[in-house]
Amino acid sequence: MTNDTVFSNDERQIWGISMLVIAIIGLLLYCIACFLNLAVKEFRNAFGYLCLSDGICGIAIMVQFIGYTCPVTMLMYPQPPSYLWIIAITNFNMTYLYYVSMYAHSFASINRFLAICKPLLYRKIDSTRFVSGLLICTWVIPFIQTSPYFFGDCSFYFDNTLLQWTFTDNPCGQNFSFYIDFLYNCILMLFIFAIDCYTLFVLRKTLYRGKLNNIIR
Repeated sequence: MTNDTVFSNDERQIWGISMLVIAIIGLLLYCIACFLNLAVKEFRNAFGYLCLSDGICGIAIMVQFIGYTCPVTMLMYPQPPSYLWIIAITNFNMTYLYYVSMYAHSFASINRFLAICKPLLYRKIDSTRFVSGLLICTWVIPFIQTSPYFFGDCSFYFDNTLLQWTFTDNPCGQNFSFYIDFLYNCILMLFIFAIDCYTLFVLRKTLYRGKLNNIIR
């Protein structure tokens, strides 16, 4: 598919309905996850609050897909200049909430790693101040990182003719597209994947040793 792809009306309806169904399912699942985070006492810790932050972001993103991206896709709404500020805020919210979710995942992985691999250290730092610091970083760092999308010339938008999120066609937009949106995100995802794999390895190794000790006894 090239950037010049033109979709027929039937194709637009299929894509729009598919996104709408996925967004509604995602919204329901995120609501259930947030409810469980609030209802279960075991989640009232750093890990639970990070998961709750991720769930809140997921709900907000799904609502924006249902209320903005899906209708724009199916109905081909025009984007007149008088509504550009609304579109800019919506696009900023999408990328901001996405990065909040990514940092929540990252800090949750680090929190899980410390709790399993460094339990003594985790007990020392696990406090109200530690949890508050994680949550503040989770919400503040993404705002600083994504502010150029809203205040500068590096914005991006949902192109309702090509049906894709597009960065502005200038050096700033293209640099952000490659170095931040692509390269940085790949590094962040690889970091989360690597630390989760190592934590799982240590956990399985610990469980295996426990079973082995029980057999020897």
